[in-house]
Amino acid sequence: MVATTEQADGGQGQVARLVLAAMDRLMPLWDRLMIFEPERWILALTLVAAGQAAVHSSYQEELFWHISYSLGTFGHYLSICMLLAAGALKRQLSRKDSQLDPGPGNRLSALKSDGRGLGIIAWGLLAAGLAGMALSGPFAVVYGAALFFVSGGIEGITAGQDNPVKPLRMLEYAAMALLLLLLGWELADGSFGAAWGMLVPYMAAAMAVIILLVMEPLEPVSEAAVVNARSPYGWVLLMVATALVMLAVYTGYANRDPVISTAAMISLPFYIIADIYRRPGDLSRGVRYSIMILIIFAGARYPHIYLPILALYYIARFYYARRYGLEFPAFGPESAD
Repeated sequence: MVATTEQADGGQGQVARLVLAAMDRLMPLWDRLMIFEPERWILALTLVAAGQAAVHSSYQEELFWHISYSLGTFGHYLSICMLLAAGALKRQLSRKDSQLDPGPGNRLSALKSDGRGLGIIAWGLLAAGLAGMALSGPFAVVYGAALFFVSGGIEGITAGQDNPVKPLRMLEYAAMALLLLLLGWELADGSFGAAWGMLVPYMAAAMAVIILLVMEPLEPVSEAAVVNARSPYGWVLLMVATALVMLAVYTGYANRDPVISTAAMISLPFYIIADIYRRPGDLSRGVRYSIMILIIFAGARYPHIYLPILALYYIARFYYARRYGLEFPAFGPESAD
């Protein structure tokens, strides 16, 4: 019996090794696919789902939880991913050669000679994404075009900045967060007039995450994070982030929105701990766990979001592990302590 078990384990291990070997041989293809930066789509789709969830809080007040099972949501998510992929290509193609490197932060260096072809792909993705947005109305097209402009144009200008705090990057991320929330609102047929009041707590929570994100990026390169967090300016930023989370809790409760009020309340202790200790690991937890918590609660109303996010998470995690030996993306930043 023992021998049989060992043989079965050995057979499974052999199959796993063969599969991994086959995937390694396809790594050049993986490099080409990952230039679209699909790991960034996780947060983007979360914000879109959050915007959709906010719509139901505005007119489903008699229901604590309203769950949507509309399969058309997948088409919306696909169109938004196309816009983000087009923006990623445009951003990387706009960088100077001196800013390109073969590391995980930019995989375009090996493909720089194919810039013209990639430019055509970028414009094709933009056209396809906007066509998908057109099915949801003119506002969705405007928001989608603006999202491409910010992610592919403005963000590309400052991608190589050396400023560790990057205040301009905060504004860029804030603009992208607002556009994604508005896209979600529009895709769920929300009233334009009611959007601004209902999205205030979501935007406040997003800004709190953005502040921590520019101090402790999700990418595994953040040597300046300790200096930022322990400087007087960094301490002020942490206090502002905590105040924004509190604002999200209060305004979410005032709007009778259980999604953001509950998610922000659960996230608040991570910000308080970051205020007290100001360690890189505490900042990283504030970012990662806030995103994870919002995914859980936004998915409670739009369960569709779980499927693409899990797929993107494990695809990106496999790629970075096999290609660079990194555990990225990850929700356990203990190694940063």
